[in-house]
Amino acid sequence: MNQSNSLFRLIHSLSQSEKRYFTLTAAINRRSSSYLKLFKVLDQQKEYDETLLKERLHKESFISHLSVIKVQLYHFLLKTLRNFHESRSVDFTLKEMMLDAAILNEKALYEESKMKLLRARDLAERYEIWKVLLEILHKEYTLLSITSEKSNIEN
Repeated sequence: MNQSNSLFRLIHSLSQSEKRYFTLTAAINRRSSSYLKLFKVLDQQKEYDETLLKERLHKESFISHLSVIKVQLYHFLLKTLRNFHESRSVDFTLKEMMLDAAILNEKALYEESKMKLLRARDLAERYEIWKVLLEILHKEYTLLSITSEKSNIEN
């Protein structure tokens, strides 16, 4: 299946609230105005029609690199959907906390990373998500080996 069909199918799989969230998110960012125009045209189509799409968007400056914009829109839509659904799931929340801890760790903000991992561990324990808990414990151990001296780790 090609990228254009995937984008079309993704757009038509969205609920009204997801479409509204995407529209509001895209409207905030001026750079994504081309995404919004493409999104609206694809949303109005009943079946994917590349010729009709190009015809409807022929005056737009991005038409010369439409295939690139379609790929970018697809990824932007997925990112928007992640943001939309993140607060609805403990799994999303845990993944976000783990990503935050990794970013803080890369920035050498070890104490902040440790605090984020502790909150993630509490959440994983509360909901008995053992696989993630093991990953958190591994990251805590790795962080401990970075921040502590060798004699403290052995103790």
